[in-house]
Amino acid sequence: MRKLISVFFVFCLAGVPFSGGQETVYRDKVYAVVEDEVITLFDIKMQTRRMERRLSEQVSGREFQRRVQQLRRQVARRMVQNQLCYEEFKKRELEVPDDYLENRIDSVVKAQADGSYKKFEEMLASDNMTLDDVREKIKKQLASQLLRDQLIGSQVKVTPQDVKQYFTSHAEEFGQPARVKLGMIFLKEDEGSDENSTSLKQRLKEMNKKLEEGVSFKDIAKDYSDNEQSAKKGGDLGWLKKQSCRDSFKQAIEGLGKGDVTEPIKEDEGVYLLKVMDKQAEQLPELTDKRRKEIREKLEKRERQKKYKELIDRLKEKFYVKMYF
Repeated sequence: MRKLISVFFVFCLAGVPFSGGQETVYRDKVYAVVEDEVITLFDIKMQTRRMERRLSEQVSGREFQRRVQQLRRQVARRMVQNQLCYEEFKKRELEVPDDYLENRIDSVVKAQADGSYKKFEEMLASDNMTLDDVREKIKKQLASQLLRDQLIGSQVKVTPQDVKQYFTSHAEEFGQPARVKLGMIFLKEDEGSDENSTSLKQRLKEMNKKLEEGVSFKDIAKDYSDNEQSAKKGGDLGWLKKQSCRDSFKQAIEGLGKGDVTEPIKEDEGVYLLKVMDKQAEQLPELTDKRRKEIREKLEKRERQKKYKELIDRLKEKFYVKMYF
C-alpha cells in the first residue's frame, strides 16, 4: 500500500491529470522515489548549485545545459544510493552516534560559516531550510557511510600475494618499456603507371645520395617527405614505445643503433625511411614499500566499489525504487 501511495504522490507532483479533473502543475520536478522518500530537483540543486555556478564560468549554451544535466543525474543516483542504504540502516535498527553526528555538523558549520552557527542558520534561512533539515541530511549520509563500513569494510581483503600478482602483470605501469626516438620520411605511392613508380625510385635514389653526401636526415625530410605534419618537424616522430610501432617498423629498426637509417620500408600507401635518432632500453621496475602501499590501496578501492555495487543491486530488489531520469 505504501508503494502505491508513493507512486500516486509522484504522479501528482509531476503534474499528471487525475480522474479527469483539472491538471495540477508543480514547479518542482521529481527525480526519484525510494520507499516514502521523494527526491526532487530542489533537493538535487541544493547539492549542485555551487558546481553549476563554476560550470557557468567555464562553458555556456548547449554544452552548459548538457553538463548540468549530467551533473544532476550523477547526484541523483548518489542520493538514491544513499537513501537505499539509509532504509537498510533503519531496517537493521542501527543508530548514528550523537557525538559522531554533532562532530560532522560542527565541521560543516566551520567550513561553511567559519564556525558560526548563527551565520550558518542565516544562510540556511535564505534557502528556506533549518538546522534540523541539515542535521537530518547529514544523519542520512553518516548512516549510509556506517552501513557501507559495516557490510563492505570487513569483506575487502587484499593479500600480499594479490599485490605481487598485480605488480607482475602490470609492470608497464611502474617501469618504463623500451623506447625509440624515430625520424621518418614518407614517400606516397602514386597510383597508376610505371612512370610514377620510376619517379618514386628516382626520389629514393636522390635521397640516398644526399644522405651519403652528409645532408641531414632532418633537411631531407623537410624537402621530400609527403607527410606534411612530420615534415615540418624534420621527420621527428618523438619518443615511441617500441612495442607500439607497427610490425614492419619494428622489424626494420631491429638491431640498428643510434643514427642508423633503415632500408626503404614498402607499405600499401607508400614507402617509409626511418632513422633511429635515439634509443632507451627497458627499465625494469622495483616493488618498493611505497609501491606496495599504492597497489594495495588501488585494489582495496576497486574491491570496495565492486562490493558497493553488489550491495546497491540487492537493496534495489529489497526496497521500492522509482527513478525518473
